[in-house]
Amino acid sequence: LARAQAELSVAYMGGLGVAEDASLGFGWALKAAEHGDERAQFLVGTYYIQGWGVERDDSKGVEWYLRAAQLGCAPAQVQLGKYYHHRNSHASPSLGVEWWTKAAEQENHPEAQYLLGCCCLGTAEAVAWFAKAAAQGYGLAQLELGRCYERGAGVAQDFAQAASWYTKAAGLGVAAAQTCLGRCYQAGRGVARDYSAAISWFTMAAGKGDASAQYSLGMAYWKGLGCSLDANQAVDWFSKAAEKGDVKAQYRLGNCYKHGRGVDSQDYQKAVDWYSRAAVQGYARAQFSLALCYCQGRGFRKDFSLAQEWFL
Repeated sequence: LARAQAELSVAYMGGLGVAEDASLGFGWALKAAEHGDERAQFLVGTYYIQGWGVERDDSKGVEWYLRAAQLGCAPAQVQLGKYYHHRNSHASPSLGVEWWTKAAEQENHPEAQYLLGCCCLGTAEAVAWFAKAAAQGYGLAQLELGRCYERGAGVAQDFAQAASWYTKAAGLGVAAAQTCLGRCYQAGRGVARDYSAAISWFTMAAGKGDASAQYSLGMAYWKGLGCSLDANQAVDWFSKAAEKGDVKAQYRLGNCYKHGRGVDSQDYQKAVDWYSRAAVQGYARAQFSLALCYCQGRGFRKDFSLAQEWFL
């Protein structure tokens, strides 16, 4: 009976065969949860955490996650781990790791394995956890495993292995992996150099809003790599990435305004604005360019004192 009530809750939550109704979904989940069904307890916790069909209450949500986790519900163990590790400043993050370890070891849960890998980046232990999750088709783990091989972090550097794992993750739609794979094709690292393939992967990831891909696509248009040289297109992609905080794109956009290339007109003030955004994030090339602007009085009055600060 409890399992049927839990299934009915899922149906109402997702509008599967019935009209979507979060309140009814919560009610059925609660009935099943009170009968001890761990999946339903996890659902009740999620209803409370998300505020679906019931007033949001994180403390009640965590209580239900804990009840489900103690019964061995891996999804609840993962969510409880996230709560302790990220959201509750009064609890030790080690509690989060403990719950992820239970889910990873006892239930072979790929997300838990991925999260454990993220806790020890750059180590052989991280590679081992990522490999377990990646073998189950978990895209983010495949991405991180690719990065480990590309950087030689916790494992011998192997560009071919990196490209292989990026390809798997990219095929699952992971935007960051598509960007990484595009760079592999652009540089001929782990795969044969193919500028057209690089453009295809950058375009896919850029369309999903990946700032790094947008910057890379901008650079491809700027240099004419795998596409026609097009400064206007480059500036469009630099702008998208820059607005998301990508420091390289902000710096490049500053250059475009400084030299009047790919933009309507030369504009020193806009150049300084973009250099400043990248400079305050610690990007050295932007800091140097900003210092030069202060020295030359480009975009505002000369200020050798400020120039010296940015040069240093």
